[in-house]
Amino acid sequence: MSKQDISVAIIEAFSSVEPPPEWHIVDSLEGFEPALVEKTFSGRLWNELTDDELDRDPALCFFSVEAFRYFLPAYLLRELDGHYFQQNELAFTLTSGLTEVWQDKLVNPCRYGAMTSWDRAIHRFATLTKEQVNAVVAFLDYKIEESREDDSYGHQLMSEAMKNYWLPRSKGLPVWRL
Repeated sequence: MSKQDISVAIIEAFSSVEPPPEWHIVDSLEGFEPALVEKTFSGRLWNELTDDELDRDPALCFFSVEAFRYFLPAYLLRELDGHYFQQNELAFTLTSGLTEVWQDKLVNPCRYGAMTSWDRAIHRFATLTKEQVNAVVAFLDYKIEESREDDSYGHQLMSEAMKNYWLPRSKGLPVWRL
């Protein structure tokens, strides 16, 4: 798929997603960063945010599931256009917990008990429709090809996440932890 085709697929897949309620931009208000994320994104449309606003705080880590789904196309499209996010690395966000190295890592066991990175990732991505998953797969395919020679570690993570989760999910297959 060309970059243009992927952009169209992203826009079409996410066009009907409603903005999250202002009271549910972030999952937690612990610390100062979630409050900053809430301030930046509350009441905003994803296609009106600037690159600086999208990368001001590590928003992708703090978004609620609803906010993640709503704002994801902004990140996908900007990165597809060549913008590199320092605070919000998209390849990491779309692969974290879905690779063999990360899937069994516990996420803050004092707070979340036995929840693993895999559990957290599939919970976050569970709200994506098949069309949205296919748009993410097209994006990751493009990034995998782009990273083949420059970024062997990123290439490996994206390829593994595609094999373990994104491709089976795009085909409607059950996704199980390895």
